[in-house]
Amino acid sequence: MDRATSVRAIATRYAAHRGPVLTILHAVQAEHGSITGSDIAAIADVLNVSVADVHGVVTFYSDFRTTPAPTHTIAVCRAEA
Repeated sequence: MDRATSVRAIATRYAAHRGPVLTILHAVQAEHGSITGSDIAAIADVLNVSVADVHGVVTFYSDFRTTPAPTHTIAVCRAEA
């Protein structure tokens, strides 16, 4: 199954749920490693919302990435706790 078909299948699977955008985006990223512009367009089409709405969610949350993840990620905690 190609990526476009896979993304549409994931979006269709969760489309009937209440507020499905986050669930769909997490599932697409888990399946493909990142969320591309064509993924955003396909999700918007299946949900019948604007591309800007879906893109806004992707760019608002730092958990989503639009490029593949690097092999290694280093994070530094700067909090007191």
